[in-house]
Amino acid sequence: MNIFFFVFGLWSFVFTLYLFLVTVGAYFFRRRSDPTKPPLKLAVVIPAYNEAREIEKVIQSIKDSYYPINKFRIIVLADNCTDRTAEVSRQAGAEVVERDDPLNPGKGQALDWLFTAKKDIFAEEEAIILIDADAVVDPYFLSQMSSSLSAEGVKIVQSFNGVSNPISSWRTSLSVIAFDLVNYIRLKGRNFLGGTAGPKGNGVGFSKEVVLKSGWPAKSIVEDLEFSLLLLDEGVKVQFNPLAKVYSEMAVFMSQAQAQRMRWEGGRWHLIRSECFVLLKKFICSGKWAYLEAWLDLLFPPLTIWLLLNFGLLILAFIASSFAVKIFLTALIVSGFYVLSGLILRRAPLHVWGHLFVAPVFILWKIPLYFKILFGKVGHKWERTQRKSEFHDSKK
Repeated sequence: MNIFFFVFGLWSFVFTLYLFLVTVGAYFFRRRSDPTKPPLKLAVVIPAYNEAREIEKVIQSIKDSYYPINKFRIIVLADNCTDRTAEVSRQAGAEVVERDDPLNPGKGQALDWLFTAKKDIFAEEEAIILIDADAVVDPYFLSQMSSSLSAEGVKIVQSFNGVSNPISSWRTSLSVIAFDLVNYIRLKGRNFLGGTAGPKGNGVGFSKEVVLKSGWPAKSIVEDLEFSLLLLDEGVKVQFNPLAKVYSEMAVFMSQAQAQRMRWEGGRWHLIRSECFVLLKKFICSGKWAYLEAWLDLLFPPLTIWLLLNFGLLILAFIASSFAVKIFLTALIVSGFYVLSGLILRRAPLHVWGHLFVAPVFILWKIPLYFKILFGKVGHKWERTQRKSEFHDSKK
């Protein structure tokens, strides 16, 4: 029994310490930017698959940016679309590049094709920004991305990814909390500790040479996370700018949410299995802290699993009168500090605080999903999440 508590106590201690350092680091983080430099010439790329319903909204939000109109182009990458995505995009004022390769689908595959086979279309641009088709951007988004990419030594910048429909349901309100933690606290803390901040795939900006040099080599269903690990091999760290903001629609209904979570968590689990020991080996061989930090971030369990495991271990340790009681109790206290820090630093509205009370329901809902991911068959192919408007139409 002592060996059991020693092993799990050590596990809890290591990741509690990491979570504490990341959270504290978020309070001391300072973004890297140079607003004195002239605006960069930007290509804003929107990968889209059958997004005729949503695409006009994101194009319009980009056109409404407080940024010189002659300093950016909007390019929609219509990938294997069977609807009116290309037509609607052109009518909305965007340029359109169409890809027809149904045997090789996927966002990563489409981006790689664009940055290798069509790289000439970026001849005049200095930087490339990626925006998801179901997103909208803050009016200052482009200017913030430009100022960060203009800072010395900065090659990639990740914006803050938020929720565009926070009051649609209790699920979306809890998604606000999750995004404030993963896409704000964690990214600020990781940068402060000398780690990388992504990229997250949505709202990320690159100096042109980064992506045109090697294309988009990541092809998994979590291609953004995979790409961040590949960039570390080249010594490239992603910098976070929380003032550059992009917002995406989160799942409202259970069927939407389940597909979305299965893709995120399942893809991450596959990446853990393939990269866990590789990252650790790279750290041991090179001694580079960035590899260890990426390893810790990759292996840090989803908050639901983290809380359940530490709570269960605390009860067992208490019953057994084990030395590990303090370790598991500390883990839960630090977790509370982490969650509260996300709400405080992001200045979350009252309705978001109120939805903390339904968090146990969310935790119970997620448990079967994790069992399915661990012991079931999870697809390796990217699947598009059904939008709210499509869900309503399918029910008519």
